[in-house]
Amino acid sequence: LTWSDGLLSLQGRRLDLHDIRAMAQFRRELMETAGPERARRILTRYGYFWGQNVAAGMLRVFRWDSTEELLRACFRLQTVGGLAKASVTGIALPPDGSVRIEATLDMSAESEEHLAELGPAPEPSCWILTAYAAGYASFCLGRPIYFVETACRACGGGTCTILGRDEASWGARAPAIADRFR
Repeated sequence: LTWSDGLLSLQGRRLDLHDIRAMAQFRRELMETAGPERARRILTRYGYFWGQNVAAGMLRVFRWDSTEELLRACFRLQTVGGLAKASVTGIALPPDGSVRIEATLDMSAESEEHLAELGPAPEPSCWILTAYAAGYASFCLGRPIYFVETACRACGGGTCTILGRDEASWGARAPAIADRFR
């Protein structure tokens, strides 16, 4: 990590820092002007692109002992970045090509943002963090991996939980899930 006047970079990739209150206000403004579904799509796309770019940097800069190690790095980076205390609760990469990744996002900044600006949510609201994991895993594995938030602090849960699977493993739910990432 390199710091200098006007520049923060990690192995040549420029980073920026922002206050979560500003992001919370942006989320509220986006929800009010674009509507909840459009806002969700925009924030999901942002998170997906972010995750893809982080994965590209991680593959360019480091050598990985295993695919599992590379995938676990996604959640470590979310933790180091102050986005959540993210931890993997399970990764399954069986020979049949299916993928199953489960993680918790304790102290999710995104759920905190949502609660601060919009109050309790009717459905899980960690759209950026969930999509970040999807973009990261999709880039690393070279095919679509979609994550869904199954529990969220903004909905009254104690912690946020996400589940990632390859498109085929989502079964009949796949088209609706995939649509949010497009």
